[in-house]
Amino acid sequence: MINYVSANDGGLVFHTENDEVFSSTSVENLAAFAVKKGFAEVVMGSSSMDFASEYGFKTDEGASLMLKRVLELV
Repeated sequence: MINYVSANDGGLVFHTENDEVFSSTSVENLAAFAVKKGFAEVVMGSSSMDFASEYGFKTDEGASLMLKRVLELV
């Protein structure tokens, strides 16, 4: 299950409790991975999610908005 999310290179990185890592800039690919793995009851976010403009997004809100779109698809 996905238990940690971070921002990197204009995309999101999902980390699972089994140390599996999936990174993509595609909302559809992230959603497909999330459907396959599921989300843990508690999902932590890296500080990169708050400072997304330092990690390839146009705004600091960019990573959170991308995650929101992923969750809408899931």
